[in-house]
Amino acid sequence: MDDEDQANKDHQAEATEWFARLKTTPLAKTTLEGFFEWQRDPAHAEAFAQVERLWGRAGDLRSRTTMQRFTQEALARPQSMHSRRPSLRMATLVCSLSLAVAVGGALLVLRSRSADYMTGIGEQRAVALTDGSHVRLATDTRLDVKMKDAARHVDLEGGEALFEVAHDTMRPFVVDTGDIQVVATGTRFDVRHVGSRITVTLLSGGVDIRKGETLVAQLRPGQSWQSDRPAAQAVTEANAGAVLAWTQGRLVFDKIALKEAVNEVNRYSERKIVLVAPKDEGELISGSFKAGDTAAFADAAAAMLDLTAQRQADGSITLVP
Repeated sequence: MDDEDQANKDHQAEATEWFARLKTTPLAKTTLEGFFEWQRDPAHAEAFAQVERLWGRAGDLRSRTTMQRFTQEALARPQSMHSRRPSLRMATLVCSLSLAVAVGGALLVLRSRSADYMTGIGEQRAVALTDGSHVRLATDTRLDVKMKDAARHVDLEGGEALFEVAHDTMRPFVVDTGDIQVVATGTRFDVRHVGSRITVTLLSGGVDIRKGETLVAQLRPGQSWQSDRPAAQAVTEANAGAVLAWTQGRLVFDKIALKEAVNEVNRYSERKIVLVAPKDEGELISGSFKAGDTAAFADAAAAMLDLTAQRQADGSITLVP
Protein backbone atom coordinates (compact mmCIF):
# COMPACT_ATOMS: atom_id res chain seq x y z
CA MET A 1 0.00 0.00 0.00
CA ASP A 2 1.50 3.38 -1.01
CA ASP A 3 1.32 6.58 1.06
CA GLU A 4 -1.67 7.94 -0.86
CA ASP A 5 -3.69 4.75 -0.34
CA GLN A 6 -2.85 4.76 3.36
CA ALA A 7 -3.86 8.42 3.66
CA ASN A 8 -7.21 7.69 1.95
CA LYS A 9 -7.76 4.74 4.28
CA ASP A 10 -7.05 6.93 7.32
CA HIS A 11 -9.41 9.65 6.05
CA GLN A 12 -12.20 7.11 5.58
CA ALA A 13 -11.70 5.73 9.08
CA GLU A 14 -11.71 9.23 10.58
CA ALA A 15 -14.84 10.13 8.59
CA THR A 16 -16.60 7.03 9.91
CA GLU A 17 -15.69 8.01 13.47
CA TRP A 18 -17.06 11.53 12.97
CA PHE A 19 -20.20 10.17 11.32
CA ALA A 20 -20.86 7.98 14.35
CA ARG A 21 -20.08 10.77 16.84
CA LEU A 22 -22.43 13.23 15.14
CA LYS A 23 -25.31 10.77 15.59
CA THR A 24 -25.04 10.91 19.39
CA THR A 25 -27.01 13.06 21.82
CA PRO A 26 -26.03 15.34 23.43
CA LEU A 27 -23.03 16.53 21.44
CA ALA A 28 -20.59 18.91 23.09
CA LYS A 29 -19.88 22.22 21.41
CA THR A 30 -16.13 21.42 21.47
CA THR A 31 -16.83 18.23 19.53
CA LEU A 32 -18.85 20.15 16.93
CA GLU A 33 -16.07 22.73 16.58
CA GLY A 34 -13.56 19.90 16.21
CA PHE A 35 -15.61 18.40 13.39
CA PHE A 36 -15.84 21.74 11.56
CA GLU A 37 -12.06 22.17 11.87
CA TRP A 38 -11.37 18.63 10.64
CA GLN A 39 -13.75 19.03 7.69
CA ARG A 40 -12.00 22.15 6.37
CA ASP A 41 -9.47 19.84 4.72
CA PRO A 42 -10.98 19.02 1.27
CA ALA A 43 -9.77 15.39 1.54
CA HIS A 44 -11.59 15.05 4.85
CA ALA A 45 -14.76 16.63 3.45
CA GLU A 46 -14.74 14.23 0.50
CA ALA A 47 -14.19 11.22 2.79
CA PHE A 48 -17.11 12.30 4.97
CA ALA A 49 -19.33 12.77 1.90
CA GLN A 50 -18.42 9.25 0.77
CA VAL A 51 -19.44 7.81 4.14
CA GLU A 52 -22.74 9.72 3.90
CA ARG A 53 -23.38 8.37 0.40
CA LEU A 54 -22.64 4.81 1.48
CA TRP A 55 -24.92 5.19 4.48
CA GLY A 56 -27.68 6.49 2.22
CA ARG A 57 -27.26 3.40 0.01
CA ALA A 58 -26.86 0.98 2.91
CA GLY A 59 -29.57 -1.26 1.51
CA ASP A 60 -27.33 -2.08 -1.45
CA LEU A 61 -25.14 -5.12 -0.69
CA ARG A 62 -21.95 -3.70 -2.20
CA SER A 63 -22.31 -0.37 -0.38
CA ARG A 64 -23.17 -2.16 2.87
CA THR A 65 -20.03 -4.31 2.61
CA THR A 66 -17.87 -1.24 1.99
CA MET A 67 -19.43 0.61 4.93
CA GLN A 68 -18.77 -2.36 7.20
CA ARG A 69 -15.12 -2.35 6.10
CA PHE A 70 -14.86 1.36 6.95
CA THR A 71 -16.28 0.77 10.43
CA GLN A 72 -13.89 -2.12 11.05
CA GLU A 73 -10.95 0.09 10.04
CA ALA A 74 -12.22 2.87 12.33
CA LEU A 75 -12.29 0.44 15.23
CA ALA A 76 -8.81 -0.87 14.46
CA ARG A 77 -7.04 2.48 14.15
CA PRO A 78 -5.54 4.35 17.14
CA GLN A 79 -7.59 7.28 18.44
CA SER A 80 -6.04 10.38 16.86
CA MET A 81 -8.71 13.03 17.37
CA HIS A 82 -8.47 13.30 21.11
CA SER A 83 -6.10 10.72 22.60
CA ARG A 84 -3.97 7.73 21.71
CA ARG A 85 -6.01 5.47 23.96
CA PRO A 86 -8.85 3.57 22.26
CA SER A 87 -12.23 4.92 23.30
CA LEU A 88 -14.82 2.40 24.51
CA ARG A 89 -17.54 4.96 23.81
CA MET A 90 -16.33 5.42 20.24
CA ALA A 91 -16.06 1.67 19.73
CA THR A 92 -19.65 1.30 20.87
CA LEU A 93 -20.80 4.08 18.55
CA VAL A 94 -19.02 2.71 15.50
CA CYS A 95 -20.19 -0.84 16.23
CA SER A 96 -23.73 0.49 16.46
CA LEU A 97 -23.26 2.22 13.13
CA SER A 98 -21.96 -1.02 11.61
CA LEU A 99 -24.94 -2.94 12.99
CA ALA A 100 -27.36 -0.38 11.55
CA VAL A 101 -25.71 -0.77 8.16
CA ALA A 102 -25.82 -4.55 8.45
CA VAL A 103 -29.58 -4.54 8.82
CA GLY A 104 -30.00 -2.18 5.89
CA GLY A 105 -30.46 1.27 7.46
CA ALA A 106 -33.66 3.02 8.46
CA LEU A 107 -34.64 4.86 5.28
CA LEU A 108 -37.41 3.71 3.02
CA VAL A 109 -36.19 3.40 -0.59
CA LEU A 110 -38.88 3.34 -3.23
CA ARG A 111 -38.83 2.86 -6.97
CA SER A 112 -40.63 5.57 -8.90
CA ARG A 113 -44.13 4.44 -9.78
CA SER A 114 -45.91 7.76 -9.57
CA ALA A 115 -44.98 11.39 -10.07
CA ASP A 116 -45.71 12.64 -6.55
CA TYR A 117 -43.71 12.12 -3.36
CA MET A 118 -44.16 13.65 0.05
CA THR A 119 -43.03 13.28 3.65
CA GLY A 120 -44.82 14.03 6.88
CA ILE A 121 -43.39 15.90 9.86
CA GLY A 122 -40.32 14.08 11.15
CA GLU A 123 -40.22 11.67 8.20
CA GLN A 124 -37.52 11.10 5.57
CA ARG A 125 -37.82 9.23 2.29
CA ALA A 126 -35.28 8.14 -0.30
CA VAL A 127 -36.53 7.80 -3.88
CA ALA A 128 -34.78 6.14 -6.81
CA LEU A 129 -35.92 7.81 -10.05
CA THR A 130 -36.30 5.98 -13.35
CA ASP A 131 -33.30 7.81 -14.91
CA GLY A 132 -30.92 6.48 -12.24
CA SER A 133 -30.97 9.64 -10.12
CA HIS A 134 -31.63 9.51 -6.37
CA VAL A 135 -33.52 11.99 -4.22
CA ARG A 136 -33.76 12.09 -0.45
CA LEU A 137 -36.67 14.08 0.98
CA ALA A 138 -36.40 15.78 4.36
CA THR A 139 -39.27 16.40 6.75
CA ASP A 140 -42.50 17.98 5.45
CA THR A 141 -41.40 17.97 1.80
CA ARG A 142 -43.49 17.75 -1.37
CA LEU A 143 -42.01 16.72 -4.70
CA ASP A 144 -43.42 16.22 -8.20
CA VAL A 145 -41.38 14.43 -10.89
CA LYS A 146 -41.84 14.58 -14.67
CA MET A 147 -39.39 12.64 -16.84
CA LYS A 148 -39.43 13.77 -20.47
CA ASP A 149 -37.33 13.01 -23.54
CA ALA A 150 -35.73 16.45 -23.64
CA ALA A 151 -35.33 17.14 -19.91
CA ARG A 152 -35.94 15.80 -16.43
CA HIS A 153 -38.14 18.07 -14.31
CA VAL A 154 -38.68 18.06 -10.56
CA ASP A 155 -41.02 20.51 -8.82
CA LEU A 156 -40.05 21.05 -5.18
CA GLU A 157 -43.25 22.54 -3.78
CA GLY A 158 -41.76 23.01 -0.33
CA GLY A 159 -39.33 21.48 2.13
CA GLU A 160 -35.85 20.18 1.40
CA ALA A 161 -34.31 17.49 -0.78
CA LEU A 162 -30.86 16.13 -1.56
CA PHE A 163 -30.35 15.28 -5.24
CA GLU A 164 -27.80 12.86 -6.72
CA VAL A 165 -28.29 13.31 -10.43
CA ALA A 166 -27.41 10.63 -12.98
CA HIS A 167 -25.16 12.11 -15.68
CA ASP A 168 -26.96 12.81 -18.96
CA THR A 169 -25.79 15.84 -20.96
CA MET A 170 -28.66 15.42 -23.43
CA ARG A 171 -31.34 15.65 -20.72
CA PRO A 172 -30.78 18.46 -18.19
CA PHE A 173 -32.08 17.85 -14.68
CA VAL A 174 -34.17 20.87 -13.62
CA VAL A 175 -35.47 21.53 -10.12
CA ASP A 176 -38.22 24.17 -10.05
CA THR A 177 -38.96 25.76 -6.69
CA GLY A 178 -40.59 29.12 -6.11
CA ASP A 179 -39.50 31.38 -8.95
CA ILE A 180 -36.11 29.77 -9.59
CA GLN A 181 -34.77 26.81 -11.52
CA VAL A 182 -31.70 24.79 -10.59
CA VAL A 183 -30.22 23.21 -13.72
CA ALA A 184 -27.76 20.30 -13.65
CA THR A 185 -26.68 17.41 -15.87
CA GLY A 186 -24.94 15.16 -13.34
CA THR A 187 -24.13 16.38 -9.85
CA ARG A 188 -25.01 16.30 -6.13
CA PHE A 189 -26.79 19.22 -4.50
CA ASP A 190 -29.29 20.17 -1.79
CA VAL A 191 -32.30 22.44 -2.35
CA ARG A 192 -34.26 23.89 0.54
CA HIS A 193 -37.46 25.95 0.23
CA VAL A 194 -38.86 26.90 3.62
CA GLY A 195 -41.06 29.94 3.95
CA SER A 196 -39.93 32.57 1.46
CA ARG A 197 -36.26 31.54 1.56
CA ILE A 198 -34.69 29.24 -1.04
CA THR A 199 -31.21 27.84 -0.47
CA VAL A 200 -29.18 25.79 -2.94
CA THR A 201 -25.97 24.07 -1.81
CA LEU A 202 -23.67 22.38 -4.31
CA LEU A 203 -21.70 19.37 -3.06
CA SER A 204 -20.14 18.14 -6.30
CA GLY A 205 -20.36 18.92 -10.02
CA GLY A 206 -21.93 22.19 -11.10
CA VAL A 207 -25.35 23.86 -11.25
CA ASP A 208 -26.85 26.96 -12.84
CA ILE A 209 -29.48 28.91 -10.91
CA ARG A 210 -31.96 30.74 -13.12
CA LYS A 211 -35.01 32.95 -12.87
CA GLY A 212 -36.79 32.48 -16.15
CA GLU A 213 -34.25 33.32 -18.87
CA THR A 214 -31.90 35.10 -16.45
CA LEU A 215 -28.82 33.35 -15.11
CA VAL A 216 -28.66 34.27 -11.41
CA ALA A 217 -25.62 32.26 -10.30
CA GLN A 218 -23.29 29.42 -11.18
CA LEU A 219 -22.10 27.44 -8.18
CA ARG A 220 -18.87 25.60 -7.54
CA PRO A 221 -18.67 22.64 -5.13
CA GLY A 222 -18.78 23.86 -1.55
CA GLN A 223 -20.88 26.96 -2.31
CA SER A 224 -24.43 27.95 -1.32
CA TRP A 225 -26.84 30.43 -2.87
CA GLN A 226 -29.60 32.04 -0.80
CA SER A 227 -32.57 33.84 -2.33
CA ASP A 228 -33.12 36.49 0.35
CA ARG A 229 -29.60 37.94 0.25
CA PRO A 230 -28.48 40.86 -1.95
CA ALA A 231 -27.17 39.62 -5.30
CA ALA A 232 -23.56 40.44 -4.43
CA GLN A 233 -23.79 38.41 -1.21
CA ALA A 234 -26.07 35.60 -2.34
CA VAL A 235 -23.26 33.08 -2.93
CA THR A 236 -21.25 32.02 0.12
CA GLU A 237 -19.01 29.15 1.21
CA ALA A 238 -21.06 26.31 2.67
CA ASN A 239 -20.49 23.93 5.55
CA ALA A 240 -21.50 20.64 3.94
CA GLY A 241 -21.61 18.79 7.25
CA ALA A 242 -24.11 21.23 8.73
CA VAL A 243 -26.19 21.37 5.53
CA LEU A 244 -26.50 17.58 5.34
CA ALA A 245 -26.90 16.88 9.06
CA TRP A 246 -30.61 16.24 8.51
CA THR A 247 -29.78 13.17 6.42
CA GLN A 248 -28.31 11.67 9.62
CA GLY A 249 -31.31 12.63 11.72
CA ARG A 250 -29.56 15.61 13.27
CA LEU A 251 -29.77 19.39 13.19
CA VAL A 252 -26.46 21.25 13.32
CA PHE A 253 -26.49 24.96 14.14
CA ASP A 254 -23.36 27.08 13.81
CA LYS A 255 -23.98 30.53 15.26
CA ILE A 256 -27.51 31.10 14.00
CA ALA A 257 -30.24 33.23 15.58
CA LEU A 258 -32.34 31.51 18.26
CA LYS A 259 -35.58 32.35 16.44
CA GLU A 260 -34.33 30.69 13.26
CA ALA A 261 -33.12 27.64 15.19
CA VAL A 262 -36.50 27.27 16.91
CA ASN A 263 -38.30 27.44 13.57
CA GLU A 264 -36.05 24.70 12.18
CA VAL A 265 -36.48 22.45 15.22
CA ASN A 266 -40.26 22.85 14.95
CA ARG A 267 -40.22 21.53 11.38
CA TYR A 268 -39.26 18.09 12.67
CA SER A 269 -41.86 17.59 15.41
CA GLU A 270 -45.56 17.98 16.15
CA ARG A 271 -44.49 19.05 19.63
CA LYS A 272 -43.66 22.71 19.05
CA ILE A 273 -41.47 25.21 20.86
CA VAL A 274 -43.00 28.65 21.38
CA LEU A 275 -40.42 31.43 21.80
CA VAL A 276 -41.75 34.21 24.04
CA ALA A 277 -38.52 36.12 24.51
CA PRO A 278 -38.32 39.00 21.99
CA LYS A 279 -35.01 40.30 23.32
CA ASP A 280 -33.39 36.90 22.87
CA GLU A 281 -34.64 36.06 19.35
CA GLY A 282 -31.41 37.25 17.76
CA GLU A 283 -29.08 35.54 20.24
CA LEU A 284 -26.71 33.16 18.44
CA ILE A 285 -26.78 29.48 19.20
CA SER A 286 -24.54 26.55 18.18
CA GLY A 287 -24.84 22.83 18.71
CA SER A 288 -25.90 19.48 17.30
CA PHE A 289 -29.32 18.09 18.21
CA LYS A 290 -31.37 15.04 17.39
CA ALA A 291 -34.08 15.99 14.90
CA GLY A 292 -37.49 15.77 16.53
CA ASP A 293 -36.22 16.02 20.11
CA THR A 294 -37.68 19.41 20.93
CA ALA A 295 -37.27 18.92 24.67
CA ALA A 296 -33.49 18.43 24.39
CA PHE A 297 -33.14 21.54 22.24
CA ALA A 298 -35.38 23.64 24.52
CA ASP A 299 -33.43 22.58 27.60
CA ALA A 300 -30.09 23.30 25.92
CA ALA A 301 -31.23 26.70 24.64
CA ALA A 302 -32.58 27.60 28.07
CA ALA A 303 -29.28 26.65 29.71
CA MET A 304 -27.17 28.54 27.17
CA LEU A 305 -29.23 31.72 27.13
CA ASP A 306 -30.54 31.83 30.68
CA LEU A 307 -34.14 31.16 29.67
CA THR A 308 -36.82 28.96 31.21
CA ALA A 309 -38.37 26.03 29.34
CA GLN A 310 -41.98 25.64 30.46
CA ARG A 311 -43.82 22.40 29.55
CA GLN A 312 -47.43 23.01 28.52
CA ALA A 313 -50.45 20.70 28.84
CA ASP A 314 -50.73 20.34 25.06
CA GLY A 315 -47.15 19.03 24.83
CA SER A 316 -45.62 22.26 23.56
CA ILE A 317 -42.71 23.97 25.30
CA THR A 318 -42.54 27.71 25.91
CA LEU A 319 -39.18 29.46 26.17
CA VAL A 320 -39.44 32.54 28.38
CA PRO A 321 -36.88 34.85 30.08
